[in-house]
Amino acid sequence: MRERTRISVDAGEAVRPFNRFWRGTGFSPAELLLEPEMRQMLAYIGALPNEGIRYLRVHYLYNLLRSTGGAGYDWSLLDRALDVMIEHRLKPFFELMGNPSGLFTDYEDMDQVKRWRDLVTATADRYGARYGMDELRTWYFETTNEADSGWWTYGIKGYTNYYDACVAGLDAVDPGLPMGGPGTARTLSPIFRALMAHCDNGASCLIGNGPPRLDYISIHEKGVNGSKDDLTPKTNAIVDRTLLVVDYLKEHHPRLAGLPIVNDECDPQLGWSDHHSWHGKAYYAGIIARIIEQHDRRIIAPKAADFAFLSNDNAFIGGWSQRTIFAYFGPRNFTKAQWEHKTD
Repeated sequence: MRERTRISVDAGEAVRPFNRFWRGTGFSPAELLLEPEMRQMLAYIGALPNEGIRYLRVHYLYNLLRSTGGAGYDWSLLDRALDVMIEHRLKPFFELMGNPSGLFTDYEDMDQVKRWRDLVTATADRYGARYGMDELRTWYFETTNEADSGWWTYGIKGYTNYYDACVAGLDAVDPGLPMGGPGTARTLSPIFRALMAHCDNGASCLIGNGPPRLDYISIHEKGVNGSKDDLTPKTNAIVDRTLLVVDYLKEHHPRLAGLPIVNDECDPQLGWSDHHSWHGKAYYAGIIARIIEQHDRRIIAPKAADFAFLSNDNAFIGGWSQRTIFAYFGPRNFTKAQWEHKTD
């Protein structure tokens, strides 16, 4: 006879608040927001009970814009994409990422830096008018995704200039719009360290009166599997590496150490399209619950840091064993990178 385990729960006393800090998902590229399959998936996500997911982080939103000459843009595709989110009660975790019509080539060119600032200002202006500023203040604005993974080719000085332009662009509309970053993939990478130093004791290339504001610090720490069918991905290592970041901030940038920490790609597996036999079974739900519990027990409960938000990058269109929330069964073939979904 199998030995039974008895679990006793004392529900007579509230110990502390248990905030739902895990309510996010995301995918790439933004063009998928224009596809009927993704619109259907967002309808399902937005309908999850108890507002189970509320934030949607999508790469390359600015690739939906088209330059119309001068300082003008065609916003029609981005309007449609954001309307889909809002329609289904989802809030953008808005990465200021992409390159409309290939206009931006050098973020050490101050004319281009100012043009990026103006683009960010126009974005906040437009969607503040479209959805209301109260709504916009509930969004997160963030830097471009994983600049330390090879996506960013403009150097560290170009990156801090880019960040200054993002902050200045939002501040021109409302300094209360949350802005953070760097959303880096590698623990304590050079770009992470550079942005922390810049926001602690640097000076904005546009304003010059001290460092730009940083409202939260975003990182990407994920589980690592020994094999694709490993049922015990090293989820505690996610917390270990997050605490390394916290310790680094306390030692080198104590002024920033109290800022909210965000892990907006906290997936237990690397590579969204890789097939894992356990993913389509109850194991996946258990692993996600374990990751949440580990963050709560090791970071939030002992007040090691202000850990504010955890999200997965798992809203791709894929099958049972891939890193997806829902499995797609349909006539279309969605490839590994899903880069075939282009508007040009």
